Amino acid sequence: MIMKKYLILSIIILIIFQTKVIAQISLLNTYSDAVYVVDIEDVGYKYYGIDFETSQCKIYNLDHTLWKTIDIDSPANNYIDAVAYVSTKLFNNDSNIEFLVVFSEYIETSDTSGYTFYTTKVVNENGVTFLDVPGGGYSIIYKIDETEANLLVYIYDFSVSPFDVNTNIYSIPGTPYTLSENTSDITLKNAFPNPSHSFVSIPYELTQRTNNANIIIYNGLGAEVYRSKINSNENVYRLNTNLFTNGVYFYNIESNGYVSPSRKLVIQ
Repeated sequence: MIMKKYLILSIIILIIFQTKVIAQISLLNTYSDAVYVVDIEDVGYKYYGIDFETSQCKIYNLDHTLWKTIDIDSPANNYIDAVAYVSTKLFNNDSNIEFLVVFSEYIETSDTSGYTFYTTKVVNENGVTFLDVPGGGYSIIYKIDETEANLLVYIYDFSVSPFDVNTNIYSIPGTPYTLSENTSDITLKNAFPNPSHSFVSIPYELTQRTNNANIIIYNGLGAEVYRSKINSNENVYRLNTNLFTNGVYFYNIESNGYVSPSRKLVIQ
């Protein structure tokens, strides 16, 4: 009788074990654009993505139903480059959805080349603009304490060579409810050897795991000349500089809607 009980118990344990073993990762939904997760104060967790063709920010519930569509008014000849910091209480204290958006415009020059001009804005779902920074191409919001944060906007001028960079620091009247102490997802370090004659190593660190991170190389005029996906599980990118003519270049990393400050690379 005892042996029979042990046999039944063993069979039950085996069934439970096999059930756990054969459990699989299941696809819940597929979006037509890249989406990110955000915890919006007084709203909760949402997915959001950008429809670049229609210039819209689309926000989804956790059950993947569409919650809100926000039209983004792009300046003439500009394209949406990135949207970040989707929130309700970060940039002010009302209940409207607000976010930071980066626009880009490619400006041709007389020598058949050109450069990119960026503009950073903070807008809400009703089209109201709270901040407009011509040249602003990359931003970080730092949480100082539970009630205060600062916005750093890096302003690039690619019309000169080498390009010029300035930084504007803004106070934010809202509450940094969802921010960590440092919300930058990207750490980009100096390439070595620099100057380079054949190959160069570019150290980096991505705090969030992603398959949508790219390293981008620009020439001295700010025009993109190279783009390649990078692995968020690694921390060094190996670049073959024989692919480029001699000169001064700049590089940065795009990941999850953020763009790192650029660094200089000399190829000889």
